[in-house]
Amino acid sequence: MRVVKGLGIHRGIASGIVFRYRPARGSEPLFDLNINQKEALDNAIRRSVEELEKDVEESDPAHGDAVRMVFESHKLMVCDPILLDDVYARIERGESAFRAYRGAAEDIVARFSVLTNAYMRNRVIDIIDATDRVLHALVAAQYEREFDFAEPRIIVMDQMRPSVIRNCHKPHVVGFVAETGAYDQHSSMIARVKELPGVIVPDVLRTLNDGDRVVVDGDAGTVTVLDDDR
Repeated sequence: MRVVKGLGIHRGIASGIVFRYRPARGSEPLFDLNINQKEALDNAIRRSVEELEKDVEESDPAHGDAVRMVFESHKLMVCDPILLDDVYARIERGESAFRAYRGAAEDIVARFSVLTNAYMRNRVIDIIDATDRVLHALVAAQYEREFDFAEPRIIVMDQMRPSVIRNCHKPHVVGFVAETGAYDQHSSMIARVKELPGVIVPDVLRTLNDGDRVVVDGDAGTVTVLDDDR
């Protein structure tokens, strides 16, 4: 048995089998001169907004307005005028829609990441989550994943993306561990309304493997690895 110390995000104790979540990373598509890049971008944004509207509509009423509010804000992020002005300018300079949107989104993330205001810095993961959805739409790839496990799982991930936490439903997913995150991120708020114990542990993906049996203690901020020989 081995105990790893971290920061509790939501109180409660959960035990289950580790599932290491890896976001799909779509490759940049080849630049096809026969495709209107502005039109491709507009279609991807439209599909992304439709997905987010579905997330809002399907939010459990028992969770109040918390989850709906997060994804309503993501709708605004993917269509942010400052972001899109930069994207369209990049397309005019000859970039593909994918490269232009990715570059503009990365610039915004970089600016938010260095802000001294903690609240604004904690919105970075929302920007990443929202804009990655559009990049997936540009390559016709599914962004969100439904978790449906036969045994209770503990999701282990690098970042607490709201779209991932939203799809963690008991009894399939009973808790989570992330490498980065903060108590006042939107992802944490979703975890609390869903009553999902969670802990932040830096470099946890180097520590936990698929199939490990663990106990997540959100009160103590610990992850206990059972039957571990190390």
